[in-house]
Amino acid sequence: MLKRVTFSGFRMFKNQQTIDFTATKSEILKEYNVKNKILNGGLFFGSNGSGKTSALNAISILLDLLFKDLSFPSNFICAFSKKGVASFKYEFVIDNNNVTYLFSVNTKSEITNEELYLDNQKIISRINKSVKTILSDNEEQEVSSNILFLRTAYFNTNFINYPILNKWMEFLKNSIYIDRTNNKMITFTNDVFLDTNLVSYIDKYGVSEINEFLSNYDIPYKIHYQKQNVLGNNYIAIIVENKIVKCSLPIQLESYGNKLLIQLIPFLLSCKKNGGMLLIDEFGGGCHNKLNELLVDFLFKKCENVQSVLVTHETNLLKTNLIRPDQVFIFDYNEEGSYVTKASDASPRESQNLEKMYLAGVFGGIPLYDQYK
Repeated sequence: MLKRVTFSGFRMFKNQQTIDFTATKSEILKEYNVKNKILNGGLFFGSNGSGKTSALNAISILLDLLFKDLSFPSNFICAFSKKGVASFKYEFVIDNNNVTYLFSVNTKSEITNEELYLDNQKIISRINKSVKTILSDNEEQEVSSNILFLRTAYFNTNFINYPILNKWMEFLKNSIYIDRTNNKMITFTNDVFLDTNLVSYIDKYGVSEINEFLSNYDIPYKIHYQKQNVLGNNYIAIIVENKIVKCSLPIQLESYGNKLLIQLIPFLLSCKKNGGMLLIDEFGGGCHNKLNELLVDFLFKKCENVQSVLVTHETNLLKTNLIRPDQVFIFDYNEEGSYVTKASDASPRESQNLEKMYLAGVFGGIPLYDQYK
C-alpha cells in the first residue's frame, strides 16, 4: 500500500505537499477502510483548477515512467517555480516492510537524482547519469538521462534476490488509471488489459461475474453476448437486458451511465482479484448518486488489497458509512499555487455531517462564485 507521496515543483504545486494515507486514531470504518494503519484510499475534493488531477498525476506519473516507456513530460514542471525541478518521494508498506523511492527531474526531462530504499538499506543511488546499486555490487555505471534506473533494474533483474521489491513492483503493475476527462482507461500490463477491457473480459470469462455484481447490488440489468462472424471477422456483440421492462438492447444504444457502469465493472473485478492501485479522475459523472455510493462501498469494503484514489465533485460521498474524515483530501490554491489539507484536520465529530461541513466551507476547497451580475 502507498503510505505517503510527497512532491514539489509539479504542475500546480510549487511548494512541497504531502498526501498522507496514514490512518488517524478514528474508529470510523476502521475494520474496512484501514489496513495495517494505512488507509485503503481517499477522495480528492476541491474547486475546478485547484490541483486535484495534478495530485492524482503525482501518483500515476510513477506508473507511466516505469511501465509505459515514457520520459517525464517537461510541461509537467511547475511553470511559476524558479527552481525548474520536480521532486517526488513515494513511501510504501509491503508485508510490513518499508519501500521508499524518490527521484527528481528537470525541465529537460532529465533525471537528476534517484534513490531506492528497502527499510534502511539503500538499493539504488543515482546522481544525474551516474548510478551505484547493490544489485551490481555498487559498481558505478552510466545510465540514460531520461529513464528511471528503477525501470531498468526491475526489467533486467526482476529483483530476484529481493522478494519484497518484486512484490512491490507487482502491486504497481496491477494498478489502473481511469482518466474520465480524456476518456482513457489505462492499464500497465497486457494481462491487466485483457482482464479489464470489456470485450476481452467477456471473451475470457463470460458474463457471470458481471451479472453477479449487478444482481448483488439490485441493479436491474443483465448482460448477454453473442459471438458473431461478419465478412470473416469474429467479434462479440454485447446485449443489455432491462429486467424491469424485459427489453434488451445492444450496449451501443444504452444510456451513457449504463455504458459507463458496464465498462467499469471489469476494472473493479480485476482490482479485487489482483490488488494494486485504482486511480480515477472525475469519478461519478454520468451515474446516479446512489450508484456512485455503492461503487465506493464496493471499493472500500469488498476489495481488500486495493487502494482507490478518486477525484470527484460528488459531495454525497461524504458520509461516514462510506468514508473516514482522514480519507477526504481538500485541494485549494493561492498565489503560491495549489496545496492540500484533510477534512480530519478540522477534527469533526463522528456524528457531524461531512457534506454539510464541506459545503459550508469548514474544510476549504470551495469556489467563491457569486450570482451572475
